[in-house]
Amino acid sequence: MTRCILVPLDGSPLSERAIPVAAGLARHHRAALHLVRVFPPMTVRGINAPPIDPTFDAEQRQRGERTLQRMARRIHRATQLEVTPHVRVGNTIDEIEAAARAVNADLVVLTTHGRGGVSRAWLGSVTETLLRHIHTPVLVTRQRLDLSTMLARGVPFSKVLIPVDGSPESEEVIGDVSELLHSVPIDLTLAHVVSPSPVMLANLQDEGAVHAVEHEYLMPLAAKWRDERRSVHTVVLTANSAARALADLAHAGGFDLIAMRTHARQGMSRFALGSVADKVLRLTTRPVYVRGPDR
Repeated sequence: MTRCILVPLDGSPLSERAIPVAAGLARHHRAALHLVRVFPPMTVRGINAPPIDPTFDAEQRQRGERTLQRMARRIHRATQLEVTPHVRVGNTIDEIEAAARAVNADLVVLTTHGRGGVSRAWLGSVTETLLRHIHTPVLVTRQRLDLSTMLARGVPFSKVLIPVDGSPESEEVIGDVSELLHSVPIDLTLAHVVSPSPVMLANLQDEGAVHAVEHEYLMPLAAKWRDERRSVHTVVLTANSAARALADLAHAGGFDLIAMRTHARQGMSRFALGSVADKVLRLTTRPVYVRGPDR
């Protein structure tokens, strides 16, 4: 059950794009919503650098805290959700992780830059680093919906692409998505990427590999999860770049969410989902749910 959702913000309008998605999910689950902004600590500068002004530094934090409090009140008025603002001082990644633990967050929702790759600025570097370390699942979104539109729409996702690699870890995401989008009809597609064979006999080998994966692995797995609420489909892709193949499929198939595991052990194909997740984030404009390593 999703009881608590955390949204990291950096004071920019771009980071606030995560709020409608987070609020939509929070209202669906009747979950608490927490907003966190991290300020770096004052550091000693070089000899020729201008001196640190502690008063100015404190004023900046107070201004940021007031802004966060106003935002929390606006969201509460629009949604009737329990919304709590938090201001922390320290290393951004460490403090987001600490905030997630402190509020016992079930999900972290944040945004990053759109097509063209993950930005090297705050949101890009935080997203990349956070995914490598945090145990709480992370939902990265680029959607530009306002709060009223998202609330009118209801649950923000219904058609989900889930890459699986034969490992139990990758398959756990199916359960994650089913829980995250509980009580509403959802359309799931389980995708497996097969590395193409060498040139000689490639067509015959690839055809056999695809058939084996489809009938011996994906179809039984889909049957396990299919019910009156979940439509479950399967697809096998043959590609040198798993990330590119998955990103292209998400776009062509009109999926509104990609859900995958990082740090999953290597399974039936030579593609480790841990490395693929980072690349998919760079290549797609679709929201991506990533479940990291277990505690």
